[in-house]
Amino acid sequence: MKSLQALILCALLGMTSGCASYSPSYGGEPEDAEYSASQISANTAVQNLYDQAMNYAHAGDYDQAEATLERGLRIEPNNAYLWFELARLSADYGNIKKARELASRAQSLAGGEKYLQGQIERFVQGL
Repeated sequence: MKSLQALILCALLGMTSGCASYSPSYGGEPEDAEYSASQISANTAVQNLYDQAMNYAHAGDYDQAEATLERGLRIEPNNAYLWFELARLSADYGNIKKARELASRAQSLAGGEKYLQGQIERFVQGL
């Protein structure tokens, strides 16, 4: 019976291990930091890159996270969400000037996405 319980626990942990989300340390609320890949882009390649980047960031591999987001931006250079995530990573690195510049770029690309614009505004105020 114990082996069955252990097997079930392992299966559940395995199913949820890919669901980790990155919560940047800039001071925002955790729910502010989370976007689903489908919110980021309709392009599945960009969605996959975003998910990979957030997994890298969650694991503390900010260089890989940054490189992966930049790959996404080569596909969609006007993606405000990706620019915003780069801004958050820069803030985590302690590069506030770069974070402000990237956030400004994200803000200019956010268009009519009021929720994202609000997130960016709060982020910049928290820097």
